[in-house]
Amino acid sequence: MASGILGVATSGLLAFQRSLTTTGHNIANVNTEGYSRQGVELGVRTPQATGAGFIGKGVDVTAINRSYDSFLTQQVRSSSSSYSELDGYYQLASQVDNFIANENTGMSGALQDFFNSVQEVADDPTSIPARQVMLSEANILTDRFNALSSRFTELQTQVNRATEGSVSDINNLATSIAELNKKIVIAYGSSGGSAPNDLLDQRDHLITQLSEKIDVSTVPQQDGALNVFIGNGQTLVMATTAGQLSTQPNAADPTQLDVMFSIGGSGLVNISQNITGGELGGTARFRNEILTPAVAALDDIAAQLANDFNTQHALGWDLNGTAGGDLFTVPAAVPPASTAGYARSMGVLITDPAEIAASGVNTAGGAVGNNTNALALTDLQTANTMLAGTASFHDAYGRIVADVGSKTHAAGVNQAAQKGLLDHSISARDSLSGVNLDEEAANLLKFQQAYQASAQVISVTNTLFDTLIGSFR
Repeated sequence: MASGILGVATSGLLAFQRSLTTTGHNIANVNTEGYSRQGVELGVRTPQATGAGFIGKGVDVTAINRSYDSFLTQQVRSSSSSYSELDGYYQLASQVDNFIANENTGMSGALQDFFNSVQEVADDPTSIPARQVMLSEANILTDRFNALSSRFTELQTQVNRATEGSVSDINNLATSIAELNKKIVIAYGSSGGSAPNDLLDQRDHLITQLSEKIDVSTVPQQDGALNVFIGNGQTLVMATTAGQLSTQPNAADPTQLDVMFSIGGSGLVNISQNITGGELGGTARFRNEILTPAVAALDDIAAQLANDFNTQHALGWDLNGTAGGDLFTVPAAVPPASTAGYARSMGVLITDPAEIAASGVNTAGGAVGNNTNALALTDLQTANTMLAGTASFHDAYGRIVADVGSKTHAAGVNQAAQKGLLDHSISARDSLSGVNLDEEAANLLKFQQAYQASAQVISVTNTLFDTLIGSFR
């Protein structure tokens, strides 16, 4: 190593050359997502002792650090996970809220029109046109039940696809994080403990992306690797080993998918109930809190309506003097037993308007105009046969609409609030870690001038050597 004035000048050249290189690296990555601004840390070389005192020996690059704060990074991850969960939940809930509350696609209007047609038959029990209208409204009613159930089925398929997509993304991110852990451990070892800043940035960025899919927590190892945990402590990444998520049909309801977990060849563990945060948590919450209850409630309404109507209809007599038959297809089970899927298969069995049993007595006995059974059928509209005898069909459906509406509204409010928190946390992180081109341009000029000054010192040294050599000629 050169000593004296030449050594000092050379150390300055090397230090400011690396400073210029680092500044250029910052500028080049100004738009690189997840990049943290880097800076060169300089330190004074150990001076040389002389009889007159200590003479400086120049400067050394002691470290190249990235502008990074683990607290701010964790805030971004936490906010990102919460926002992704709320946003996914809200987007799906809004779809349900829009079609069940809509007059043209919901059940309220169809229920009212159907019972209005029953009342018209009660007003004129021998009218074939009134009876035909009642059959038409019955078909419209069952079609509406079928359509709503099909829409729910489409949403279930959408949820399953979103779940599979999130699981695939999580697996890919986990594998990439494990690979980066390996590279980072090697880099720390080969550099004597110096931080591989760019690799660390890449890993942090992947973990932030992972937090958008599911809630995560991390624990660092002494060798530089980072362990990543999800759910209730499931180890998604252990040093250089990545766990894997998968899906399989739920045992009780094959239309729903459970999320399974395994790592290092271990057996599958069902973690569906432990998933929180991120897109995966949002779809799971939507399924559990809105979709599944709404589907079950719709099936219950359809089955109860069919059972109650068929039971009362069987007590009357039609225009042919025949006891009333089933108007609606019979549900597989009577509430409160399982009625799953009934709304999707509900249909109308009677096609002849004369077979509507409006009379309370046998019409063969001359009571053709009797409407007592039609009136009893009309009364079913307000009878509290739903929700353990506390609600009518309209009330039960109204509760579905109100429940979904309130949860959707709350999710929308929370989503907007969480978006503000996410933006704030990103801004706080970027104010520390982000590249500011004006600041880098100023640094570029400062380091360039320092480099030129060090070069000038070398030029002066060269002149001094020439003078010294010339004195001996």
